[in-house]
Amino acid sequence: MCWGSGIGVHFPPALFIAIMTDSEVSWYRNRSFLHFDSPISLENAQAIVTPESVRSHSFLPFIYFEKKICRKQRKEAKENPQDKWKVRPIMYASHRDSHIYSFYASEIQKLYEEQVGYYCSENIVAYRRLGKTNIHFAKDVFEYIKERRVGVAIAKDVKKFFGNLRHDILKWQWQSLLNLPSLPDDHYRVFKSLTRFSFIRKDEILPLREPSDYGRILSIQEMRSLIRSGDLVPEFNGERSANGEIKWKTFGIPQGAPICALLSNIYMLDFDMLLTRKANEKNALYRRYCDDILLVCAENDCNFFKSLIRQSLNRLGLCDNPQKEIISRFSQENGVTVVSPPLQYLGFEYDGTKVTLRSKTIAQHKIKAIRCIRQELKFAKQQGLSRIRRKRIFSWFSHLRNMIPKDKDNQRGQRNFQTYVNHAAKIFGSEAIRRQMRKHWAWLCKQINKADDELTQN
Repeated sequence: MCWGSGIGVHFPPALFIAIMTDSEVSWYRNRSFLHFDSPISLENAQAIVTPESVRSHSFLPFIYFEKKICRKQRKEAKENPQDKWKVRPIMYASHRDSHIYSFYASEIQKLYEEQVGYYCSENIVAYRRLGKTNIHFAKDVFEYIKERRVGVAIAKDVKKFFGNLRHDILKWQWQSLLNLPSLPDDHYRVFKSLTRFSFIRKDEILPLREPSDYGRILSIQEMRSLIRSGDLVPEFNGERSANGEIKWKTFGIPQGAPICALLSNIYMLDFDMLLTRKANEKNALYRRYCDDILLVCAENDCNFFKSLIRQSLNRLGLCDNPQKEIISRFSQENGVTVVSPPLQYLGFEYDGTKVTLRSKTIAQHKIKAIRCIRQELKFAKQQGLSRIRRKRIFSWFSHLRNMIPKDKDNQRGQRNFQTYVNHAAKIFGSEAIRRQMRKHWAWLCKQINKADDELTQN
């Protein structure tokens, strides 16, 4: 008799745990967020990721919130206020569920890397440990354009990527990666939890939390009791009928679970291999960063690749967003590369002669800084302080990044947006990037002084 995780190697349960203990456990992270359960130790996490435990595991509802990203400048926002914010639905799993997702992601990732390493390793640049950042990926593309001298860059965006992934295709790709005719019971249990999932909105559950309970929002027993009484109504990836039955959707996975980023790559594997093969045949460059697709090719191949991308996405139940499509043509004028309109890629903008940060990237950073200042202002009013605290603001949003040392409460340590800008300027050799942030310190101090003035006036 044999036991197994369905990953290709079979161990008895006790030996399975022993091997995990001795091997690298990079999948384990001590998360500190609030959910319906409390954080657990590595030893307890190893006990629940065994195939036998996963098969009978009861996954808890996800907690849902919306992440708002400002995507319009002030002038544009006044003209179209309804389009100012991009809303991204985020769901995060409980502590125990997150460890299960992370463990299975780490195991499946190995098989995925074997596949893409043979076919198209350099073409998929998101959610993989390649020893590079988005700065390096952007630089590779810009240098390719400079060396190619003449051509066109096609930038496309997949519409509602995670919300439109078809379950039948995902299941097929998952079991194909395992090289099995069907998913093993433990894998199917994980798959089912990501397709037939329930979630509870964060703004509905937080008011029910007891302030004295620091480790979680509610206990599992309290959450289930509130659901039975009707005081808490979970939502589903589907629709509940009048008789209480749920008609599950056949598409969509929760964006935010530790395994979902990898599953999106697995879902797109055939697409990536096809685009890579066609790009190689036509001496073109193909890159995909999650739902951002970039293809650099000759002018006469532009329509071919636009059609190929659209048709290939349709076969996967996906579609591109025509409003976000950008076609940048580049050529040589007096020995200088000219890109028109400037190519925007991974937060950077390239016009052929210089690389700069996108204006929206800087705008989003300023919005976060203002939000942090407003939080400190609220705290100062509550505590009766004469001025707002500066340590967290300066550490996160200025060159004074080492004011808060790295510890369990500050995992970012000395890294912030300013270090990112300096790193990008160094890699690109771009003085233009440094110039974009020269007035940032004066701007930040001005916003802090405004908050102090508001505090003294009250």
